[in-house]
Amino acid sequence: MKIVAALAAFVIVMIVLGALFMYSGIYNIAATSGHLPMTRWLLTVGMERSVEQHADGIQVPPLSAGSHVLRGLRHFEAFCLPCHGAPGIPRTQIGEGETPVPPELSDAVPKWNAAELYWIVKHGIKYTGMPGFGPSHREDELWAIVAFLLRLPGLTAAEYEAMTKDVEVLTGEGELIALAGPPGEGLTACARCHGLKGAGKGVGAFPRLAGQGETYLYESLKSYASGVRPSGIMRPVAEALTDDQMRAVAAYYAGVDDAPYPPLPGADPVSLQRGGAISAVGLPEQGVQACRDCHGPSGVGRPPAYPMLAGQYANYTALQLSLWKKGMRGGGPGSAVMADIAAALTDAQIEAVSLYFATVRPSTVMHDPIVPPGTTEPEETAAGTAPE
Repeated sequence: MKIVAALAAFVIVMIVLGALFMYSGIYNIAATSGHLPMTRWLLTVGMERSVEQHADGIQVPPLSAGSHVLRGLRHFEAFCLPCHGAPGIPRTQIGEGETPVPPELSDAVPKWNAAELYWIVKHGIKYTGMPGFGPSHREDELWAIVAFLLRLPGLTAAEYEAMTKDVEVLTGEGELIALAGPPGEGLTACARCHGLKGAGKGVGAFPRLAGQGETYLYESLKSYASGVRPSGIMRPVAEALTDDQMRAVAAYYAGVDDAPYPPLPGADPVSLQRGGAISAVGLPEQGVQACRDCHGPSGVGRPPAYPMLAGQYANYTALQLSLWKKGMRGGGPGSAVMADIAAALTDAQIEAVSLYFATVRPSTVMHDPIVPPGTTEPEETAAGTAPE
C-alpha cells in the first residue's frame, strides 16, 4: 500500500513540475529548434502505433486504374508537392522550415499499407504540418490520392515529369485561364486535369468538358465554389476564379468542337442494350424516368441547364450516379430528381447506362433505341451492336 501511495505521489509531483516547466516558457517551441531525441522518439512511435490502430479494418477498394492514379497526381501537385517534393523536384523552403521536416514520400510510402495511407490522408497528423483532407475531400478523391502515393515510389524523375507535363498552345482569355489559371493562381489551371481541348486526358480520371453547354459549365463552377457540389479538388480551383473568369472559361470549353472522344469501352452487347433502354424509356417499375427526358435523345444534352452525357467517360458517369446515390452530389436544377433516380438504380444498371452513353457520339445520334411498349430492355440485335 505504501508503494502505491509513493508512486501516486511521484506521478503527481512530476505532473506539477511538468506544468510549471511549460508555464515558465523555458521550453523552446520554435520549429527551427527541432525536437529533443526523446521527444522525437516518443512522437514517432506514438504516431506509428496510432495510425496502425485506427487504420485497422479499413476496406481498400481497387486502386490500380490509371484514372485513380491521374486524379491523385493532380491533387499531389497542388497540395503535397510544396512540402514533400517529388522525384527530381526538391521540397520548397516552406517544407524545409517545418518540424519535423516532411519526409520524402518515395521513401516513406512503402512503410505504410493502403489503409494506413488513407487514414493519414483523411485525418492528418497532429504536431506536424500534415493536414487532414477528410473535411474537404470526397471518399473517392481520398482514395485517388492513395492510388497515386502507392505508385510514387516506383517513379523516376523522368517518369514523373512525363506524367505531369502538358505542352499546349494558348490564344484567347478563356483558353488562357484553362491552361494557366487566373493571374497568380497557376495551380488552378483547368488544362492540368481536363486538357486544353477539354477531352479529359483520355482515361476517365476527369470528365470531358468540350461541347458542354456554357450555362451548365458556369453553374457547375459556381456550385463547386460554394460547396453545394462537394469536391476537395475542384472547390479551390473554382474559388480562385472571379465570376467573369468562370464565364470566360465556360464559354471557351463550350465552344471547343474538335476534341477527341474517349476510346470506346469494351462491353457486352446485352449490357449496352440495357443501358440504351434506360436512356430511352427508363425503368417504370423502379420509378426511374427516361434519361432522354432531361438529357435529350441518347444523352446529347438539353441546353442550357442539362449536360450532355453522350461521349462522356463511362467511369466518370458511373461515379456521379454513385455520388448521387450516396447523397454526396449536389448542384444543378435536376439534383433532387437525380438523387431519387440514382437511389433506385442498381449498380449493374448504373454500369450499363454509363457504358451506353460512353459509346454514343452526338454527331451520329438520330434517336434513342426503339423499345417495344411495356418493356424496359430491347432485344439484342443480330449484329450485337449498341443502340445509337
